[in-house]
Amino acid sequence: VLAGLWILDAVLETRVFGSRTVYYALGLLFVMTIAFDQVVIASGLVVYDDAFNSGIRLAYMPVEDLAFGANLYLATMMSWRFFGRSKGVANEAK
Repeated sequence: VLAGLWILDAVLETRVFGSRTVYYALGLLFVMTIAFDQVVIASGLVVYDDAFNSGIRLAYMPVEDLAFGANLYLATMMSWRFFGRSKGVANEAK
């Protein structure tokens, strides 16, 4: 999926993967996802069945949670930049 987003970024010319700000926000997203998932899973609010994921975990959290969050964030940023540009909104993040 990440490779597909990278190709889409190049085709749409949104330059998300070339933005330092996007990487800072992605790092913050990872930290927040890891912290939040540990609390939610450890408390029993969410239960993951290893039959439906890779079985690789960061403490309690399946690593797929990071991939899902990252891909969702990157796709959202590409959409924001692409549709904002079509309406004349400048890409402020460099």
